Amino acid sequence: MPNSEFSQVFLSRLRPLNTRISNRHIPRLESNLTSAKSAPTSFLIATNRTPRISAFSAFSDPRQTPDPPFISSKLTLEGRTASIVPAIFPLRQGLKASIPAAGDWLFSLPMETSSHSKTILDRIVDARRQSVAHRKRVLPDVALKIAVEKKAPPPRDFAGALSRAGLNVIAELKKASPSRGMLRDEYAPSALAAGLEHAGAAALSVLTEEDFFSGSLADLKDASKVTKIPILRKDFIVDPWQVWETRAAGADSFLLIAAILSDAALGELLELGRSLHMEPLLEVHSRAELGRVVAAGARIIGVNNRDLRNFEVRIETSLELIEEIPDRCVAVSESGLRTHADLNRLRDAGFDAFLIGEHLMKDAEPASALRALLEPVGGGHKVA
Repeated sequence: MPNSEFSQVFLSRLRPLNTRISNRHIPRLESNLTSAKSAPTSFLIATNRTPRISAFSAFSDPRQTPDPPFISSKLTLEGRTASIVPAIFPLRQGLKASIPAAGDWLFSLPMETSSHSKTILDRIVDARRQSVAHRKRVLPDVALKIAVEKKAPPPRDFAGALSRAGLNVIAELKKASPSRGMLRDEYAPSALAAGLEHAGAAALSVLTEEDFFSGSLADLKDASKVTKIPILRKDFIVDPWQVWETRAAGADSFLLIAAILSDAALGELLELGRSLHMEPLLEVHSRAELGRVVAAGARIIGVNNRDLRNFEVRIETSLELIEEIPDRCVAVSESGLRTHADLNRLRDAGFDAFLIGEHLMKDAEPASALRALLEPVGGGHKVA
């Protein structure tokens, strides 16, 4: 098939996504497609479904971005599911083999989207709901419940780990983010987790969202195998099925984001987590959200200094809300923390723990960066 004809076929498959690609992009498209590892025509025929454009491209506007955005190679829902099932049922090769693997087909393409009214958070949650709906059909509740009963190790005490004397850091494993792009080219969760535990992390957080953060449940499972400290599943959890999935994968806690959940959903997911012996971290960014999670009975409250709607960061957000967090709750400050002085300031204000990811992941030696946060400049011991 001539390149121009193939491009038109490919473009026609993008139209259901409400995505506009101007004619000036077609030559670049042809060049990228013809250089792909496998024949592009075979790709379309084999999948017989619309490629899903995802990840960082969802937030890029070519009128403002001089370089073309990166588009994930995880083009299909089946491809993303292929990373979920082995993480929960590693020995069930028959089930694993029945799910098509994601391709390694990468390309760059400047794009314009028609959904400018949606925030970054809206787009992430929409994609997550679609992904969960598909995964629920592949792996029903009953299979997850069997995995929890027969395979999952006993959960570790996440709240207890954050309540120790001193500076309690939840060290986050995160390969990429929508706001910063790729954070680490070399991303080995097991090696990172072991190093961060040895450097003094009180707990770990592992990003498991595939489309926008390049994470997976397999990353969490790898980290859990080599560490003894509790692990938080960091994801956009909107469905009880995901809570069962979390426990089946061996996580000890999970994140609930108040901004994306109704009061009824917050209560349901909170109680389900507790029934599975996981105390979730309920995340807020405003006084209104804080009031809602307190009313729901939260025991671990995280104040995210990053506004997930526009990804702006203000440490002052934590300082403004700490007085309204009940003393009975474990208080966690999240995002934008880069120095030992930042941690001391927030601890003095009343915070029990600190979730730090980007600062560690961007460092060539994350374990060394964590030690520097835990120790004063020129000091040789952790602050008591």
